[in-house]
Amino acid sequence: MKKNMSQPSFSDQLLRFQAQSVLFDQKPKQLAVRQLELPSAKTKSMKINVWRNHTFETTASLAQIYAHAYGVDLVFEIGDYDDTLSFTNHSAADVELIWLDPQRYTNISDRKIWLGWIEQRLQELRRLSAAPIILMTWAPPPTQSDEIKNITSNIAGCHFADAQELATQLDVKLLDKRTEELSGTPLSSNFQTLAARTLFCHWLTGATFPPIKTVAIDLDNTLHDGILGEDGIDGIKVTESHQSLHRTLLSLKDKGIFLALVSRNEVEDVENLLLKHRDYVIKKSDFSVLEVSWGSKANAIQNIASQLRIGTDSILFIDDNIGELAEVSAMLPDVQLIAAQKEATITNRALEYHPAVWRWTLNNEDTLRINDLKANVAREKIQKTALDQSSYFQSIGACLTFWLNPITMQDRLASLSAKTNQFNLALHRFNTPQIHEKITTAHTDVIGVGMRDNLSDSGIIALIVLRRENDILHIDEICISCRAMGRGLENAIISEAIRISNLRHGCTTLRFKITHAPRNRPALKWLESFSGAQLPSETNERDVTISTLDKFPPDKGILIERHLND
Repeated sequence: MKKNMSQPSFSDQLLRFQAQSVLFDQKPKQLAVRQLELPSAKTKSMKINVWRNHTFETTASLAQIYAHAYGVDLVFEIGDYDDTLSFTNHSAADVELIWLDPQRYTNISDRKIWLGWIEQRLQELRRLSAAPIILMTWAPPPTQSDEIKNITSNIAGCHFADAQELATQLDVKLLDKRTEELSGTPLSSNFQTLAARTLFCHWLTGATFPPIKTVAIDLDNTLHDGILGEDGIDGIKVTESHQSLHRTLLSLKDKGIFLALVSRNEVEDVENLLLKHRDYVIKKSDFSVLEVSWGSKANAIQNIASQLRIGTDSILFIDDNIGELAEVSAMLPDVQLIAAQKEATITNRALEYHPAVWRWTLNNEDTLRINDLKANVAREKIQKTALDQSSYFQSIGACLTFWLNPITMQDRLASLSAKTNQFNLALHRFNTPQIHEKITTAHTDVIGVGMRDNLSDSGIIALIVLRRENDILHIDEICISCRAMGRGLENAIISEAIRISNLRHGCTTLRFKITHAPRNRPALKWLESFSGAQLPSETNERDVTISTLDKFPPDKGILIERHLND
């Protein structure tokens, strides 16, 4: 996927804000969507191979409009109608999309034969491509949706977009036989519009975009109607639509996304509101950070990023004040934005459909993130009183667990690769199929590292990818989650991961792959310390003798667990 990491200009984003009521209507009308004036500048492009046996063009053109609203250009390579899914003239793409009408296979009466054929075709496409695969179809009777989902879940990086499930969720008719002959597809017109929104905002971006880590949200005229400082607690109004927005935020919190409150108010007033207002669903304890002051909201968001140890590019900011959004955009151009609307239903839907909020799968580690942050406060207090690093590790019961080639963790390791920026030495973005290939290929090892202590379980926090070539052990990637940074464990994580790989035997040199970028300075700084020399900006590799590992023996205060088989 070609992309410029900057966000669209604020003037372009302003056009999207003005179009939100159309884009995020409950059931947007095709004509209204097509008549929107949206940004012309594109900061990212995504190529999608489309393998289909019925018309896709209408959905493609509508999905393109949603993509343009976020500065993305979708490049669809649409194949000819092909019931055999032969994947003729396959070329590399960011996503492989199969757009399948199952009713065209009426000659196959045995569903097991049809399901077996689907599996075989998906396996063939996986052989041809390392990109995420999305199968958009529905289960023809007597086939069950779960039977298709079981097939896709067993193929690395393959997802089932269940058309019938989507139609049921959105309360729209899936099929329309009356227009099929004219349109070339059995899908109803209303479904195609909603599928286009879901295609870009959920399915494509959920498979390719780094996920949002934090939603920072304004208070007045966003989480409620009214101005707290003027109307008082009794004067503000929390409608059912606002409560739905609260619940959406809480559901994101349950999925491991941090919530932060950014408000120009008195702290005492805000705390009283969250505690005492009977209609407020969301509470103070639901926010990982409260930035309540009369200062700049851009500074508040920068503070949130610092406290959560994340980049501002993984923060989504919601505010009703266009001036505040403009200021944040000017000072922090990589922060993602939503303009809160007077009708909170539109704000809620804009949040639900914001690219990179929705994910195909939820990892257990995602749900651990918030509790782990709270435990950091206790860790810092203990560290200040510890005699030395080893006694600190021992006092908190620090434990690192290493898994060698853990195929059951491939989704989590791919997610870690996608969203880790600060300690990411080579800045590779391995997806699930690529991780799977490296796990199952000779002369390549993938190590996953878990971290826990007496205060919390941090889950899987590191990925190390190694490759043997003659007497050189290539370190193709090192990713360590921001949750593990600042704990003094980097040397233990990396050196022990290299030691558990059998590929190291007979090697004389460690060759680290390097990419220089503004955000991954912590990783580069670690390598400078490990190798004992600075890294010139033009350097893309650093060789270190393998005996350097001897300088970093396991810390006696850290418990080490090893799992050499998945």
